[in-house]
Amino acid sequence: MALNFDGVTGSVSHGDITQMNGAAVLSWSFWLWVNVYLSQDALVCKGVGIGIVEGEATEVANSLALYMPTAASRTYSPANELVAGEWAHWGVIYNGGGATLPDKVKILKNGLNRTVSTLGVTPATFPAIGGTNLTVATDGAF
Repeated sequence: MALNFDGVTGSVSHGDITQMNGAAVLSWSFWLWVNVYLSQDALVCKGVGIGIVEGEATEVANSLALYMPTAASRTYSPANELVAGEWAHWGVIYNGGGATLPDKVKILKNGLNRTVSTLGVTPATFPAIGGTNLTVATDGAF
């Protein structure tokens, strides 16, 4: 599905995809153009902030992160991976059964695996947040 945001606050809801609740394996893939870097914008989320966000400037600036606040877990790409004025293809792969962090979360940029860092402990399953929609969102930064 291709989405085209017009630079004004907007989002597309895909409904409550219950298969994500408690899943041990998930993946996302998308093209991203950054106009302006704004701290911790949600790109793909389920519930309040669970999903893929821009890293906070105080943590890992201009990065992409898999954020699971109910598990107090954030996994980041390296700093300055998000570049204003650049198209990039991103992939995020979550495997809660992985033995080590690089096995649990992979973040790829243009097909290349990026070295990840984490805050907190990556859970064995994706947080089960029932009754919330999967949303692809923007606030004008993308």
